[in-house]
Amino acid sequence: MASALGLGFLSSFEGIAVNTLLPIFASLALLVNIYNWYHKKNHLRGSLSILGPIAVLLTLYPLWQYGWSTYLFYFGISLMVVMSALDIVKPTKERTCKI
Repeated sequence: MASALGLGFLSSFEGIAVNTLLPIFASLALLVNIYNWYHKKNHLRGSLSILGPIAVLLTLYPLWQYGWSTYLFYFGISLMVVMSALDIVKPTKERTCKI
């Protein structure tokens, strides 16, 4: 598909994107989401937000040899996109104690 659009020259960068950039960005997303979970104290939202990057990193390293790991990878990517969109549409608020 990409070569039909004249983007065939990008195929040489596929290995760099998958083997280097994807783990870096997934690790960065994991660290930011852990910090946000610690800061906001929203447990459901926090656990769902770190589940996506963990699934991606597990798929890229120890689980790549299994056939079902492709589904786990796409689940992780999809969950990261959904949680990012949810953070934009409905951000969490800090809990305040009103005495």
